[in-house]
Amino acid sequence: MLRDWKKEEGCFLPKEKTRWELEELQQTIQQAARTKNALHLTLWQNTSWHNETEIITAIDTAKRELLFETKQQ
Repeated sequence: MLRDWKKEEGCFLPKEKTRWELEELQQTIQQAARTKNALHLTLWQNTSWHNETEIITAIDTAKRELLFETKQQ
């Protein structure tokens, strides 16, 4: 019953990524930063999922941060 509720609500916790998934994600992020394409992100924040559309404006490798420009949806 709990599993069915979680499927309906879409409230699964984020899972750990494998090495190849992380490498693929890194390549996608780098390409999106170079081309300034909008990214549609599903983010886990404050115990829930939410969607954002962003453009990467910079990558700070020292801080391991992405800087975004938010697009109006």
